[in-house]
Amino acid sequence: VLTLASALDFENRSDYSLQIQAYDLGSPSLNSLVSVNVFVDVTDVNEHAPRFDSPSYSCTLAENVPNSTSCTRIGATDADRTGNTVTLTLVLPVSTIVYPFALNTDGELLVTGSLDYETTTEYRFQVQATDSGVPTQSTSVNAIVSVSDVNDNPPVIAQPSYSATLDENVTVGLGTVVANISISDRDSGVNGLFNATITDDLGRPSVCSVQVYFNRYALVVLTSELNYEDIERYTFTVVVTDHGT
Repeated sequence: VLTLASALDFENRSDYSLQIQAYDLGSPSLNSLVSVNVFVDVTDVNEHAPRFDSPSYSCTLAENVPNSTSCTRIGATDADRTGNTVTLTLVLPVSTIVYPFALNTDGELLVTGSLDYETTTEYRFQVQATDSGVPTQSTSVNAIVSVSDVNDNPPVIAQPSYSATLDENVTVGLGTVVANISISDRDSGVNGLFNATITDDLGRPSVCSVQVYFNRYALVVLTSELNYEDIERYTFTVVVTDHGT
């Protein structure tokens, strides 16, 4: 009976050629004049799961990148000598969020749809690598795509116009508010900060000033005395500009 003295490994050696010669246990010992050749072929077993070339993957994309932009390249190999073709697939969590990504045949993670920082700032999912052995083996790795903000939203004023009626002898200063303008900007960080300016529509010296508070609203206040006999109506334009680039 020919038995194994140590484990076989197809990846290290796939065949053996042995020569067997018989000896008896007599004294003196006699051996056969004829030897027997034995050939042993080792068959491959799918014992190795694919391995990724990185323990995890991450990248950052601006929210305005076009489709087909490459985020990162994901690679995996299989140590088996047969059945070692590796297929990569995205494993997405069950969610109402749309994951606008796909893998091409080179393992590049590509953008397939629009990104919007104001809607989703980060995507977390897994990539699974599956070999072609029988039975197949697979392994997974975590991937994170972060989205960076772009100044793609202008400030929005809550209503198109504001009006006020003031007595000509009203007190000048912060106590006399002509308009409280509500403003918002969907961008984040410096892109979402804004300031405001005011100009008289007829080019006259402005009798009002505007100041932004808490990055949420702007107060238009009276800064000069009014005289009904001189001017009955003033019209102003308030321009809100964000700090983004």
